[in-house]
Amino acid sequence: MTTTRNRPAQGVFCWMEHASRDRDAAKAFYGSVFGWTFEDHPMPGDTGRTYTMIRQAGEDVGGMYAMEGPMFEGVPAHWMSYIQVEDVDAAAARAREAGGRLGYEPMDVPGVGRLCLVVDPTGARVSFWKGCEGGPAPVESGDVPVPGRFCWYELITRDLPAARDFWGRVIGWEFAEQDMGGFTYVVLKTGGRDVGGMMAMDENWPAEVPSHWMYYIAVEDVDAACKAVEAAGGSVCVPPTDIPVGRFAVVGDNTGATFSVLRLNTAC
Repeated sequence: MTTTRNRPAQGVFCWMEHASRDRDAAKAFYGSVFGWTFEDHPMPGDTGRTYTMIRQAGEDVGGMYAMEGPMFEGVPAHWMSYIQVEDVDAAAARAREAGGRLGYEPMDVPGVGRLCLVVDPTGARVSFWKGCEGGPAPVESGDVPVPGRFCWYELITRDLPAARDFWGRVIGWEFAEQDMGGFTYVVLKTGGRDVGGMMAMDENWPAEVPSHWMYYIAVEDVDAACKAVEAAGGSVCVPPTDIPVGRFAVVGDNTGATFSVLRLNTAC
């Protein structure tokens, strides 16, 4: 992480993290598709494990670690986002009171910050984060999408009213509805700024797909990005599709983690 950025405000997505059982394969994939580079660092404490910083053009994109040990049994490869909060413990308490649960309790990362994993009432998982004083500042998405960087964060849920109630109470997000030509899309806002979105899963979604967060990486050409994904050993789950705001596709990397690529008609 970089120390030169201002700390993001409450409710902003501030960090992205990739977890898999084959970190070397993931590095090869993302390096090929997006030109990312990687720096391995010892994890804080006497763990003997390493944490990989993902970088592009000298700036941090996110992090990466290998899932090792019984705690990850049955957990698929995935991307996880972190939401900046003013107080991790207070936010965790609000999550419980609002009907959510904790995947794990608030914990310190020595010299870096404090975090916890939250599961909302519809089953979607996300992490809360607060950096410590003097520690590295998280990455925050800018207002203009940069190719190869995360640019949008989207909750896809089987109970939209429950999700809206929960996140409004826990994070304080405000919501703005947009007509997307056949369904209503809910934009998440904090301090007047759009930070993400929310949409309901309808009958077209397979029953086995749970509520989840989807993360979008900005690209210059969605079709070319999908070809690069397949060439690097990944898969295209939803082919390039035009939507009112641009063009996107849902893809999977070579370890099984899913994400989307997006080219917007206008800035985020």
